[in-house]
Amino acid sequence: TECIGVSLDTGTCLAHADDHARSAALEQVTETGKVDAGGVTISPELLDDILAAVPTDKTGHQVLADADFIKAAFTGGARFTGATFERGAWFGGATFERGAWVDGATFTGDDWVGDARFDGSAFHGDAQFGASFERGAWLTGATFTGTAGFTKATFTGGARFDGAAFERGQYFGPVLAGGKLDFDGAVFGMPVVIEASAGGLSCQWTRFRAGVQFRLRRARVVLEDTD
Repeated sequence: TECIGVSLDTGTCLAHADDHARSAALEQVTETGKVDAGGVTISPELLDDILAAVPTDKTGHQVLADADFIKAAFTGGARFTGATFERGAWFGGATFERGAWVDGATFTGDDWVGDARFDGSAFHGDAQFGASFERGAWLTGATFTGTAGFTKATFTGGARFDGAAFERGQYFGPVLAGGKLDFDGAVFGMPVVIEASAGGLSCQWTRFRAGVQFRLRRARVVLEDTD
């Protein structure tokens, strides 16, 4: 299969670079906090190397100034627990073959590049998102084949899950959202409980195949054409 990973100066991606080229690239990560790994197949060992190169704050947690993992393939568990993403966090179209953990992570930013985007991603193991999203969070069209946990997640600007597919039973929340939670067109294959304090909850054209229980505070609810 042809590699689609972002090429380094040597013409190969991080996964296929030789030791010298990879070390040079990781030194750049240490200097800038920027990770450019779009399309790269990321083994557990490579992810450990990347996160070891990322600058840390006073508490020892990684601080990523900009993170591009668009269409990356994580072959092991992807753990970003406690990390801070200061600008963009781009995971659109990424594949997580053994789950993803971003609990305790913080996503910040002063403009649109501070958004956290997981559009079209596929999570084949459990996914834990007990994080603080200080801008928007997009998981449009994502697929969760394992449990998706959003316990104690905070969305300052709201979150979009429109068109997402949740294949296993879920307990979504409790979450706090300053804006709207958008589940338009999403599909829940098993019973789900959605517990949230939010500015709004939109479930237009959403399919709850085995039922749903809402535990909501403040939210203006839209259930147009919901099944």
